[in-house]
Amino acid sequence: RRVSIIDYKTNRSVPESVENSPVEYITQLALYRHLISDIYPTREVRCLLLWTSAPKLVDIPQYLLDEAIAAVNNG
Repeated sequence: RRVSIIDYKTNRSVPESVENSPVEYITQLALYRHLISDIYPTREVRCLLLWTSAPKLVDIPQYLLDEAIAAVNNG
């Protein structure tokens, strides 16, 4: 029913909020989501960042992924 993409990050500093995550990480996950959605069109695709130094697992909101893919398409 769902596909989860988890990207492991080893940065020493973990952002305080998901909105402060590096834009390139969000964009990378947005592109992965776009490709995986073509493979699994009927499934929800979740994208998460796993900060290994904390450890902290962060679910990336759909709106951030949508904004990132729109920026790629417009850029």
